[in-house]
Formats: sequence, C-alpha cells, structure tokens
Amino acid sequence: MLIYIIPALLPLVFAILYELKIIKNGKFLYGALFFLIGLIGGLRFQTGDDWEGYQDYFYNIDLSYNIVDSYFSNIVNTQFEIGYFFFNYLVKFFGGNYPFVFFIASIFCSYSVYRFTRRFDGNKFYILLIYIGFSFILLHFNEIRQSIAISFFLLGCDYYLKHEKKIPALIICLFGLFFQFSAVLYIFILLLIFYFPMGKKYYILAILSLLIIYLISTYLDPFYLISFLLPTSLSFKINIYREYQQLGRGSGQGMYGVYLFICVMYLLYYSRYLKLPQYQFVCRYAIFSLLITIFVIFAFPANYVMFNRAYVLSSIFQGYAASLILNAKKTSLHKLFFILSISASLIFYFRILYISAANYIPYRSIFFH
Repeated sequence: MLIYIIPALLPLVFAILYELKIIKNGKFLYGALFFLIGLIGGLRFQTGDDWEGYQDYFYNIDLSYNIVDSYFSNIVNTQFEIGYFFFNYLVKFFGGNYPFVFFIASIFCSYSVYRFTRRFDGNKFYILLIYIGFSFILLHFNEIRQSIAISFFLLGCDYYLKHEKKIPALIICLFGLFFQFSAVLYIFILLLIFYFPMGKKYYILAILSLLIIYLISTYLDPFYLISFLLPTSLSFKINIYREYQQLGRGSGQGMYGVYLFICVMYLLYYSRYLKLPQYQFVCRYAIFSLLITIFVIFAFPANYVMFNRAYVLSSIFQGYAASLILNAKKTSLHKLFFILSISASLIFYFRILYISAANYIPYRSIFFH
C-alpha cells in the first residue's frame, strides 16, 4: 500500500514547502515526480485492472507476417483500435516483452501531462496532487489505451498553447483516435473551444442544450442516440459500453455530479481573473468537459465506464484550472475551494484502491513479484 501513498504524499509535501517559500523553484522536482509516477505505473507486473485483458492480445500477435497481414490474421484484432495493435506489434518486433508495453505507455502518459502543465508559473505541485487523485490509478493501472489517447491529446493542446495554431494541434490530437475510440469526445470538446463563441449567454446555451438532450434521453435509449449519430461500423463499440450500464460501482455518482456542477460555476465565474489566453483556454476546456461529464453521470447512471471515459481527461483540466485561479486570486475563499478539490481527489483515489484492492494490492513490479 505504501507504493500508492508515496505519489499522493510527496506532491502534498512539496506543495506546502513551495507555499512556505522553502522551495523557490520546483521545476526539477515537478518533472522528477512525474517521472517517478511514470515508473511506478510502468514497472508493474500482473498489477492493475487491465493486465489480464491485454495479455492474450499481445501474445497472439504473429511476427511471421508483416505488420499489416499480422493485424488481419490476429483473431482478436477487432477488439481494440488499430493503433494499439501496431504499438504492440512494434514492441514485440523489437524484442520487447509484454510488461514493456505498459512501461512505454505509462512513461508517455506522465511525459505528456508534464509537458501540458509545465508552463504554469505558480505552485505546480497542486496540479500534480489533483492529477494523482483523479487520474493516476485510472491512466497508469487501468486504461492503457485511453492513457495513450489522452497523451496525444495533451501534446496537441500543448502545441496549441505554444504556437496558437489550431489545425496542427487538432492533427496531433487525432492520433489518439487510433488508440481509443473515446478520444472523439475529447476532440469534439476541443472543436467547441476553438469554434464555439465565448460569453455568458453561450455557456447558458450549452448548459440548456445538454439539459434538453438529457430530457430526450430519459425517454429514448441514450445508446440509441449515440448509435444514430455515429457510423454503423462503430456500433460494436457502443454495445461494449452498453454492457457496463448495470455494472456501476456505487450510487455516489449523482452526488458527485452535483459537486462537479459547483466546480463548473466556480470556474465559470472566476476564470475572468485569468488574463492570458492560454489560461483561458484551459478554463474553457475544463468547463465544457465537466459539463459533458455531468451529463454522462445523469444520462448513464451507474455506468462507471462511460463516466470514466468522460471524466479522466476533464479532471486534468479541472485541477489545472483550479490551480490557475488560486494562483491569480489567493483569498480564503479560493484556498477553501482548493482544499475541497484536493480532498475530493484523494477520496476518489483511495476509493478506487479500496474497490479494486484485489488488482492493485500488493503492488508487484518486474523486479519483485
């Protein structure tokens, strides 16, 4: 259990030391901590929810064929996106073993989040602390394909923050679709940020639109609505998500949806203190992605998979945006809200560990198992 406490404890300690000005420049420590959590997630062995699910897939890849023929000869190739197959094939082709797939994915995920958040000039350890709470277990121990898709998406956003060029940023983000179908949701929200007019009335319009869609979905099967909007070739993916409709992990998602709506109102009101357009971009994405997460919570009750697909990326932007506001407006109100955010993330973190303790505890690595 200690191996899971360390990633949550160290950012908290360094955040406090930064606030006390004992640490004046935490750039190196910030990067080192991301490398550490990448190693913890990447050096695991038979640990995590996804280990067994991808094992047969890797060993079923036939290197006697070229990469294209091998894909079509793989009896389980239709289960996962083509990019994930090519990734596994290349790892196996160059002599890597199955654990190496997880190692590369975990390091890549840590690196992408680090690159995306490193531009923040305030207390970066707050961002890392919330990332640990909401995303560490899910992206480094649970959803390898989603972690790769999110990594490409964050690299695309990082490119946009640096160059302010939308098309190249979108192209980088699109690579994520080759690893996880749910990346279409991230890109859809990004298109809203790029091309949806900003202003209070437009945010109200977005909220009302989601409310109307939710009301419609209460009378029609929401999965039917999604299938209607997407190509027929992707219907098998929708059916996979539909299977998890009754496999929820508790009834607290509704209350969590209320909490996230409070976060949306907070970010919407106080984002006006952020003057840099890059910071406004982070806040806008956090607001829109959280709104869609709230919609998913109520439209797909007790469906943990749908909630996970929507919220993991949203939580990264949520933590980043809350840190930006706290850095711009250090009042008691904002400190209180941030303490609430950190508390919620840690509760989220340890609840996941508790629910799936059999898959996470004890932690086993390639060095000792």
